[in-house]
Amino acid sequence: MTLAPYPTCPRILPEPPNPDDTLTHYDLIHGLLFARLLTAAETGLDWREATRTILLRDVDRNEEGARRCWEAHYARACWLVAKGSALAAIGLGPTGDSPDDYPPERVPEDLLSERSTR
Repeated sequence: MTLAPYPTCPRILPEPPNPDDTLTHYDLIHGLLFARLLTAAETGLDWREATRTILLRDVDRNEEGARRCWEAHYARACWLVAKGSALAAIGLGPTGDSPDDYPPERVPEDLLSERSTR
């Protein structure tokens, strides 16, 4: 196995697939992302910082789009805790999308350089 020469993460959509009655592959692939969003909100991290560091969105360039991305992903994270986990517990797997829909993408350089100076 050859590793990419740069950090990657699965594709993060502007808004996650949002079916009310089923899990998606997006949900499973981004489980840690959803957990990080819930933790960020619970600890009071500003949505702008969470959106920039967790959802990899440039809040300064597109605040409205970044805000929609945050709200949609946070809502899906809440749904996963409230209802999605029960679906997983009874063995209902993901439907409607494919893991291939979310190939790895490069993490933006500006985020990497900012993290290294903290």
